Amino acid sequence: MGAGTVSLPRSGLRFDCRRSDRANGEARAMKNSYLSGLRRAIWQLRYRSAAMLSPVVRHTSEREVGSSNRSDVSTSGPGSLSGTSSEVSSLTSSASKLRVEATTIWSEGDRTKALRLLRRALRKYPMDSLLWMSLGQRLQELGLADSAYFAYVNAVEIDPGNFVALEQFIAIAESQNDPVIINEVLSGLPAALKDKPHRHLESLDFSIPYGIDEAVAVVEKDAEGIVADVAKCYREREQQVNHYGTGESTAEVELRTAIVRDDLTTALRLLPSVSTSEIPGSSLRRFIRRLRAQPPGGRTGLTALIGHYLRVRPDDRWIAQWATEESGETHDELMLGGYDFSPQMPHVDTVPARDTIAYLAYNSLPYHSAGYSTRTHSLLKELRRQRWKAFGVTRLGYPHDMPGWTDVGKLDPTEVIDGVPYLRLSPDPEVVRKRPVKSYVDCYVERLVERLKDERPAIIHAASNHLNGLAAVTAARILDVPSIYEVRGLWEVTRGSRDPIWATGPQYRSIVQLETDAAKNATRIVTITDALRAELVRRGVAESKITVIPNGVDTSRFLPAPKEQTLVDDLGIGNRTVIGYVGSIVDYEGLGLLVEATAALAKQRDDFVVVIVGDGADAANLISLVEATGVGQYFRFVGRVSHDQVEEYYSLIDIAPFPRLPLPVCEMVSPLKPFEAMAMQKAVVASNVDALAEIITDGVNGILFTKGDVESLAGSLRLLLDQPELRRRIADSGRAWVEERRQWSSLASKLSSIYESLGARRESHLDELREGSNESPL
Repeated sequence: MGAGTVSLPRSGLRFDCRRSDRANGEARAMKNSYLSGLRRAIWQLRYRSAAMLSPVVRHTSEREVGSSNRSDVSTSGPGSLSGTSSEVSSLTSSASKLRVEATTIWSEGDRTKALRLLRRALRKYPMDSLLWMSLGQRLQELGLADSAYFAYVNAVEIDPGNFVALEQFIAIAESQNDPVIINEVLSGLPAALKDKPHRHLESLDFSIPYGIDEAVAVVEKDAEGIVADVAKCYREREQQVNHYGTGESTAEVELRTAIVRDDLTTALRLLPSVSTSEIPGSSLRRFIRRLRAQPPGGRTGLTALIGHYLRVRPDDRWIAQWATEESGETHDELMLGGYDFSPQMPHVDTVPARDTIAYLAYNSLPYHSAGYSTRTHSLLKELRRQRWKAFGVTRLGYPHDMPGWTDVGKLDPTEVIDGVPYLRLSPDPEVVRKRPVKSYVDCYVERLVERLKDERPAIIHAASNHLNGLAAVTAARILDVPSIYEVRGLWEVTRGSRDPIWATGPQYRSIVQLETDAAKNATRIVTITDALRAELVRRGVAESKITVIPNGVDTSRFLPAPKEQTLVDDLGIGNRTVIGYVGSIVDYEGLGLLVEATAALAKQRDDFVVVIVGDGADAANLISLVEATGVGQYFRFVGRVSHDQVEEYYSLIDIAPFPRLPLPVCEMVSPLKPFEAMAMQKAVVASNVDALAEIITDGVNGILFTKGDVESLAGSLRLLLDQPELRRRIADSGRAWVEERRQWSSLASKLSSIYESLGARRESHLDELREGSNESPL
């Protein structure tokens, strides 16, 4: 092993310490695909565990098990496990201790260890509803709603009386438009209340809004005091709440009844008059959730309701965040009627320079070096080679408003990167609020027009997202020039893929509208895939003005090369075939599938290694998954490498997998990395999401496998491991394909044609620049 590389005990994982900055990354949750497989295994364990402890369970359906024998969730019982009271108590206590231990570890910051402990606990106590809930909470904190959903489903199918889990489960299920499973779970609520009077009051938060009358009847029959009053008021559908002689406050009964009936008017009338101790915090929070899910017209009063809730629970960060968002959402909802492109400044009378193009970007080199900035820079370089006076313009607030760059300090107003000028609209450190959107865009446009007066562009060309698109369209109207909006992705689709609850809200709908408005009002549209073009057409954008200009690669830089022997030695590769990934480690890339496929291959062979080059939000979780799966000896994690080292690591790779998940963002948006791998003459294996199926002809310039299918991925990798000749043929075809179709020079030529169709002309500006001139370097 070379100097600077360490091997971890037990796992066999290796890290290149000279190049990796992954170690300080925050752990994320388990991969969706891995968790799905775990859930299937846990369900089997549920039945086996239950059968061993209770012969009765062998002859009982899961629903009957879940509702008739479950122990109380408030005491952390192992769901439907039965047996002697001492056996159940022992299991309950042990599961509870593990759950508390995992929570403590999580709060101390070791998220990977906490998740690992929860997984082990669930294998031992698969029928413990609280353990499943705890796992769901941890996953939800990490922003993986789909993964959390699996855990919450298990928690509430074991015990619908786990009201904390039930609240989260319903929120996610409603966002996924899955009423059937909600009804199935809530149908078990009456049995979950039997002989558990302490559950009765809280159960009304679910039974009344969702019409589970049988559960209300259980409460009314067995309960006393305020609980019975609220249940009886609902059952009799009384408009005026009566006092039944229980000694309870009539106002409190009326308030609780209004909340569970979703009676906002009455709730807002009563809340100011009751004491903090009389406000039912959990019930009010659930009411806020239901109200927040309503369309814009049904949300009046939500801000006031949130204010009353925060009187009771001021430390609830989720609701506090909603309160902050709500003021912005009110403005966002106004945007649903269409963006107002009326300029806030007068028309500027200039004569455009016909060869000058202003290219607006959300981020750029040297501060960001991922696919977005690579595409921007590559196209600008080629456009300048083709005699366009093209320059980049980064948006208002950049880079100071980006994580890691808040203290970057003062910048030059124009920075030249690799021969390409970038205008910085925010050279001085400043963080500009992006909401309300109209206010931000107006400020952006004012700063942009001021900078462009002297440059006099013939066209303003903006790349995603809508903030750039809206600013470009507005500024172009002020300067009386055409505008182009280049849709590289729909960022609301990306976030919605990760957070389905957010995708049901007004902010999502507002961004859809703003993206659509920018596209409809631009003179021309460019997309990077056919799938994005189809989505814009579906939204009402004229197909005739859309041109697809896909991602590309610099084939003069990414050339086939022999393996870098120093790296081969450092990483302990030897003569084994290398399956390698170079890129961002984020959840939707599907690298969890690659881990599972590796485990499948490892049962039969050891003639390969997997090298992962890159970093990202999911890196720590991916490493945890490798350890948990027991395939650490096959993996080499390098971490992030510098821009000029990428080719060295590509040289190691024989097979380059891109196992993107079947999510909307992956279906629509094509990554850059497959083109780099093809240019380096690597055999590409890709999932058949639409964006990758557009570029891979199965068996010709790559291998396609069924998206989300571990067995299909493993089979494709096995095929290429077994057939070196096929591997070489596909690698050769991939190189030839990108040379013919995906060189940045040819893609820039397509852009040039669009520019010329809008009246711009490539007239060399070199003669216009006098030697020794004080003009800008544009």
